[in-house]
Amino acid sequence: MARQDPQVNVRMPEKTLERFKEETQKDRRTITAQLNMIIEEWLEKREIIWKKNLKSFFLFSFSTS
Repeated sequence: MARQDPQVNVRMPEKTLERFKEETQKDRRTITAQLNMIIEEWLEKREIIWKKNLKSFFLFSFSTS
């Protein structure tokens, strides 16, 4: 059964792709699974940083009023 998720084509240097393939094999993941994991972790980190910065902004804004 085919997945209904959208497909994305990505260009990257050949050496980078080869190294990436080697690492995914070590982790026993597909390239797709590894990319999904990396992107999800990156998005989560950005969200945490954004929330932290937003909280700091409000704390600073109200403390200087």
